[in-house]
Amino acid sequence: MIVNRRTFIVKKGCASKVVEMLRKVTEGMNEPEVVRVYEWYISPSDEVTWEAEFESLEAYSKFSAEWMANPKRAAILKDFNDLTQSGGTSEILRVYS
Repeated sequence: MIVNRRTFIVKKGCASKVVEMLRKVTEGMNEPEVVRVYEWYISPSDEVTWEAEFESLEAYSKFSAEWMANPKRAAILKDFNDLTQSGGTSEILRVYS
C-alpha cells in the first residue's frame, strides 16, 4: 500500500476553507478509496494535510494523471492558491502492516 501525504501552509484564518476544498476535491474520482484531511489543532502554524491511500504506485500514478487532466482541478486551483502560501510537503510513503 502507498500513501500520498501532502501538507499545505495555509494563510491565517483560511484553514477551514482549505479543509472543505480538500474534502471535496476527489469526489467522483475512481481512486483513492481512503482520503483523510487533517487540520493542525494545536500548533503555532496553520497547516492542513491531505492524505490518500493507494494499492500501489501504479494506482497512485493513474490517479495523478487523472487529476491533472480533470477540469475540476483548474476550477479550484486559483481559489486554493489564494488561501495557501508557498511551501509545504508532498510525501509518497510505503505502508507496512
